[in-house]
Amino acid sequence: MDSVLRKEVPEGRWHVVQVNAKRETWAMQNLQGHGHEVYLPTVRKTVRDVIQRRGRRKSLAPTLAMVPAFPGYLFVFVRAAREWPSILTTHGVKGAISTAASGAPSCVPTREVEALKAAEEKGLNELMSEAELDARLAQLDEGDPCRVQMDGALGWLRAVYAGPVDDERCAVLVSLCGRDSRVPISKARVSA
Repeated sequence: MDSVLRKEVPEGRWHVVQVNAKRETWAMQNLQGHGHEVYLPTVRKTVRDVIQRRGRRKSLAPTLAMVPAFPGYLFVFVRAAREWPSILTTHGVKGAISTAASGAPSCVPTREVEALKAAEEKGLNELMSEAELDARLAQLDEGDPCRVQMDGALGWLRAVYAGPVDDERCAVLVSLCGRDSRVPISKARVSA
């Protein structure tokens, strides 16, 4: 693998490394401690914590929390091939995601990582309570026109509000390529 890393790995690119499950932050801190640029994308999610006392499990009330968007994986920016031994021997790192043919670590386009970072900066992964999400849509009735925030070049997409789906999502009707589709989407992406 060492010779593959020296010959076939482009320098100055983002790569994905697999880390211990539910220990992404710890692995990220270890990599940063070695001087590596690391990115851990997160999303907002309702989680239920469980506590155990005297052999009994008790489920706590659901709460909103920031969790890794890709559990068990981190993005690492590799400037030079000589950084790989340091990355792969860092505590918490299991290995690099590689191509099947050559065994060389796969690259992730910089624009994809930048798009993930931009989505976080725009608040598409923000912590919002159910009340805040519902307040954004309170003025909408079924059949009202609305806008859906999209990633990339699409920006805002026109749609028709079709009602709530669950605590975090609502349904919208979108017309793409001359066909109407009912799509569940995060309430945080929809506005009047």
